[in-house]
Amino acid sequence: MFVLLLLASVVKSQGWRAKTVAGPVVFIGVLLALVGAGGGEARADVTGSFALEAAFTPLFAFGQTPVFTAQQTQPVEAVAQLIDVRALTTVRLNVSGLQLQLDGALGSAGLEYVVLSGSTTLGALNWLVQTAFAAPFATVSVSPFVLPVKVGPLLFVTQRTRLSLTLLGVTLSVQAMIDDVNFRHPLATLPLGAPLLPSYTAQSQAFKFGAIASLTAPLPGGAVLTLIEGLNADPFQALTIKGRGFSGRAYSATRQTPSEQLTFVREIVSLQNARVGPCTLGLMLFFDPDPQLPQTPPLVTTASASCSLGATGTISAAFRSPPGGSALPLQLTSVTLASMGWPLTVTATFSNTLEISSITATLSVVLRETPISSLALQLIGAPGTGVQALSAAFLVASPGGYTLTAGSVWSEGRLTQLYARLNAQLGRQGALSVGMTLAPEDLRASRTTLSVRYRF
Repeated sequence: MFVLLLLASVVKSQGWRAKTVAGPVVFIGVLLALVGAGGGEARADVTGSFALEAAFTPLFAFGQTPVFTAQQTQPVEAVAQLIDVRALTTVRLNVSGLQLQLDGALGSAGLEYVVLSGSTTLGALNWLVQTAFAAPFATVSVSPFVLPVKVGPLLFVTQRTRLSLTLLGVTLSVQAMIDDVNFRHPLATLPLGAPLLPSYTAQSQAFKFGAIASLTAPLPGGAVLTLIEGLNADPFQALTIKGRGFSGRAYSATRQTPSEQLTFVREIVSLQNARVGPCTLGLMLFFDPDPQLPQTPPLVTTASASCSLGATGTISAAFRSPPGGSALPLQLTSVTLASMGWPLTVTATFSNTLEISSITATLSVVLRETPISSLALQLIGAPGTGVQALSAAFLVASPGGYTLTAGSVWSEGRLTQLYARLNAQLGRQGALSVGMTLAPEDLRASRTTLSVRYRF
């Protein structure tokens, strides 16, 4: 923790004014340190993959021509999303225990992201450093389309370093991050009439420091204790860019306290796999040390219990702390019964008044000596309303490396979705995937996807 506080003071004093170059400088510096720590004779090994993905929305699904307002100045780019093509590249370089990795994505709207990673193991210490550049995207509603549109140039968005150490079965992990807390989620909707380009540039960015520490320790009897602490960072959230996400996110201060003040944002205490007779118990406590965090209760408790019924099956229950005003410390939220004799699982969920809100029954059957390898049926219903949804799916697997998955979804007696996906191995290094989703009630939700991947 002392190291985190020291790093935080350095970040605050520097201000990270050169935010567009800070990430690469830190990344290169850490990699040089890793290379120097490795020493010895260097042996290089290059691996990776290249994938080409395409998604098609059938033009016959739209009954009208898209209409663009005067402020929406990029109609060509938006229409191109009807046939969205993406190229994904991953290149790994292994040099004497040091692994360097480059991940990139190029879409129909241009370069989407570039992520540089470096990792190594020094005895019991594992070290990972990441630098990410990404273009901001937003969702624009242009009747009858809802389209992702690029709204800015490629920008430096995050620099992360994670250290983990395992001794005597106890694992300590610390992740420090510098995030652009203003970077928009790619599914965020632009306000009506807002200009598309350029609406998010380097002048729009704001960088904050955060850290997340976790401790995982085994206990007698097989139980596992986990402690998670967020310092100016929220372990519940993620920094999301188009096509990728990073767990944890630096905290953007919205409370009355100064944004420069270091504070503990989230705390989690988890005890799992604790055995009591034929049952396995779990308990999680979520704390908010800062009472001014918006829309979050100060303490949330969840618990689970799974008990063996012998040859009959298992019964599991989930609990959660009830809303304010209840005298009970925990409230039942769901019960699941899994049969051993039949591949049947039944789950009942409960409302705040302990009334059954839904019942889900899932039947999964493995078929032998038939063309169909497996069959899955799922039924969702509720007392008083009957069956609400029904889905059926089957899998066909071929010894030659081909698999076909197909299924249908029914809602309130109407067919709402048909889907199929074919996966095939092309030799030792290639793979092909073709998928199609058809929505009879709303053809605009129909989609065809094609993916070709080559590994080297």
